[in-house]
Amino acid sequence: MECIDSRLILSMIKEKSKLSHAGKPSKSEVSNILLGQVCGLLALIHSGRLFLDGDEAVQEVVKQLLQLASKRTHLQQICRSGIAQIIAKVSSDQFVGSVLAGG
Repeated sequence: MECIDSRLILSMIKEKSKLSHAGKPSKSEVSNILLGQVCGLLALIHSGRLFLDGDEAVQEVVKQLLQLASKRTHLQQICRSGIAQIIAKVSSDQFVGSVLAGG
């Protein structure tokens, strides 16, 4: 059985959450895009697929969640929840040594 790599999923989240029209997006459009990105990252965490692809993929997801949390206050709690789920699934040594060191 062939599995889809986390990097492919991350690139698809980024690609598919772009605005599809020219011009300045409204605040609600931007909020919807950011929420979609968070939901995609959370789905990757919940699936467990993220943890099969090594520390680099985990680092990237933590980095993106931190960036998204800083963009909108209403996303902060859900992004923190995603990071807490990552912390619960990796060893503390792995999180501190690779995820935080790389972020």
